[in-house]
Amino acid sequence: MDNKDKIYSKYRLVRCFEYIIVVLAVFLFLPVTAFADTVLMGEARKVLSAYGGQLWPGFFGKDFPIVIVDHKHDKFYCARKLPVGFTLFSIDADTNCRIDIREAGQFSTNIQATLPFAGAGPVAVIGAYGIIESNSTSWIATLLHENFHQYQMNWSGYYSGLTALDLAGDDDSGMWALNYPFAYDDQQVVAIIRSNSLDLVAILTEPDKNIRKKLALQYAAKRAGRLSTLTAADRRYMEFQLWQEGMARYTELALAEFAASGTHTSLGVDHDFAALAANLRTRILQTLIEGKISQHQRVYFYSLGAAEALVLDEIDQSWRESYFSNGLSMAGFFSDAINN
Repeated sequence: MDNKDKIYSKYRLVRCFEYIIVVLAVFLFLPVTAFADTVLMGEARKVLSAYGGQLWPGFFGKDFPIVIVDHKHDKFYCARKLPVGFTLFSIDADTNCRIDIREAGQFSTNIQATLPFAGAGPVAVIGAYGIIESNSTSWIATLLHENFHQYQMNWSGYYSGLTALDLAGDDDSGMWALNYPFAYDDQQVVAIIRSNSLDLVAILTEPDKNIRKKLALQYAAKRAGRLSTLTAADRRYMEFQLWQEGMARYTELALAEFAASGTHTSLGVDHDFAALAANLRTRILQTLIEGKISQHQRVYFYSLGAAEALVLDEIDQSWRESYFSNGLSMAGFFSDAINN
């Protein structure tokens, strides 16, 4: 071996040693959650790839842009272009997407939201595993919930549909979707929603499949008449929340029920989707039984909408194929159910 080869060999050895030192430093000094988030995001993608398309047409995106927020950093996965204020951290081996990073502070660590961000379209922004959820399976479900919102917002008619609702008033920030003054304390409105809620519970707890379908069709026939007593604006807002948040909660449940048939293990943990599905279904029904509409307000529509989706499934599961055909509303699906 001549001197040139010796120098090159020494150089390679030094570079290899430096790489080992860097890897050890990363694994020893970064928090475990820095790696757990990436692993659990991979599990969410597996669930979505396996079952998302069975639930909603085209719902199997592998590279949804996502920001994970912890106490020290915001990590931006799969940015569509270089986000301002972030620097490249690494490349995700599963998606081949870039992972960009910045110091934390601009988002709350409790955040669970989907919003336009950094020119990347709708971005899911959620608190890191261990912050918003200590249960790994529940954290995966939360991410899938936000992935579904990305699916909704990527629909070409979404933003024009929001405008057509004519509910924003002077608010151009989008916060009207959370803060719209719905009549949560109006006793007549509460009574109507309570009636629908209890009917949905009766349908979903009926053991006989044929009776469930009969009751579901009766619910579909009564629904429009009941809701007609709401103001037009309140009705549009409620239908929008059922369509958006109710379907996201339903998607959490449906994907968990699909995934319960398989085995999902990572971080040395078996992700118990069967237990998650049972818990979600129980929470949905319990919320409707308790009927605390004035207390839960907008969040009540998560359970109400999820239950309506389950009832539509009892009539005909093909309703999901036309999810984007009725605007930002569930009304058309129930009309179709009684007219077909």
